[in-house]
Amino acid sequence: MLAGAEAVNPMHLQVLVALSLLASLLFTPGLAADDLSYEREIRSGEQATKAGQFERAEKLFAGVAHSCDADSPLLPIALRHLGDLYFSQKNYPAAEHAFLKQLEALKGFGASSEEIHASLTLARISAAQHRYADGAAFARKALDLIQSSAETHNPDEKELAFMTIISCELKLHKYSADVYDQYYRFKKQRLGANTRAYATTLVDMSGWMIELHNDAATTRAGLLCSEALSKAHMFRNDQSQEQFLQRLANTCNALGQYDEAVFAWRRALTICEAIEGPHSLNTAYAAANLGHSLFLLGRYADAKRAENQALRIMEKQKIIDDCDRARISAYLACSCFGQGECAQGQKFAEQAMAIWQRRNGRITGKFALSTASWNAGHLLKIWQAGETKGTANRSHCQTEVSGWLEKMSHLQHKPLPD
Repeated sequence: MLAGAEAVNPMHLQVLVALSLLASLLFTPGLAADDLSYEREIRSGEQATKAGQFERAEKLFAGVAHSCDADSPLLPIALRHLGDLYFSQKNYPAAEHAFLKQLEALKGFGASSEEIHASLTLARISAAQHRYADGAAFARKALDLIQSSAETHNPDEKELAFMTIISCELKLHKYSADVYDQYYRFKKQRLGANTRAYATTLVDMSGWMIELHNDAATTRAGLLCSEALSKAHMFRNDQSQEQFLQRLANTCNALGQYDEAVFAWRRALTICEAIEGPHSLNTAYAAANLGHSLFLLGRYADAKRAENQALRIMEKQKIIDDCDRARISAYLACSCFGQGECAQGQKFAEQAMAIWQRRNGRITGKFALSTASWNAGHLLKIWQAGETKGTANRSHCQTEVSGWLEKMSHLQHKPLPD
């Protein structure tokens, strides 16, 4: 499930969706004697399931499904229970078979709640088996049934349908603007336009769209990020607000909205200093990330101030041989090189390299190393484009940065230790 999605309790959904069909079908006057017997077996199967007697429950449900007539109202109920039982045991082929048969059996009844449940579960089964196109198709069917039905449905079902479509299509690198538009309206109505939960949803949606590497999706992501940023001032300055701002800033950076990222990081840093203190590690990380965004704007002096703040906290905490310490040193190196301070840049670059060489193979180290390589490459591109003609010692710094980038590239491609 994607980050930011509200928790949906499948068992809760299963109980709720079954109630309408059970009420309308199980107690219909005039059930045949055989059907009354099958009804008792279904009830016994339900009790066995609750008691954890799954083999007995399976035998009872399967017996009803096999024995009752094709037009019996009890057939789809037995198949639904059987499918739920198999799904809970991750026996996906058997669960899929049961729910497909249930959809066939439901055609004469028009029981949309049961069709929705079956389609949603088939979508989840398909996704679990990496059949993402099938997963998206079943989830779309469920969403269409929910939206066209005159019945009032649990909004968790709608949430689950949207999230299944989006997560499957992310795997397929497919952007369906209509789904995102509908989900946007659904969350705005459900959460309220001026809530942090809604603003967080906007950031989540932006992140998903960025992953698609689609121009239309990226454009829409930028608009959603701007809307989220416009709401940031409404919320109380607490730890949740700090986390929201950090995620927003990272998303803005990914979109190239560096001014917006700086604004969000500054606010996150202020909150972190107030809540956790000026010398906490989280304060150091916020300052370092602020420095990174300032670096991307070409504001190297401001970037150095923020990064030096982070480095001083690390030193105060006596953190010397750590991948985050290396990352901050690498950020400082790039900011110093950007200002033409080659000797300082080289000093911090060597500090970062020494830590990475000692700790090569750690995932966090690899990530920080790739970020530093990107920053160094970013500087070289700017210089090669002649965008910083007035930078002192540019030629000398360019040579130093090129050499550093080559060393980092070599370190990145070393095989991981066993």
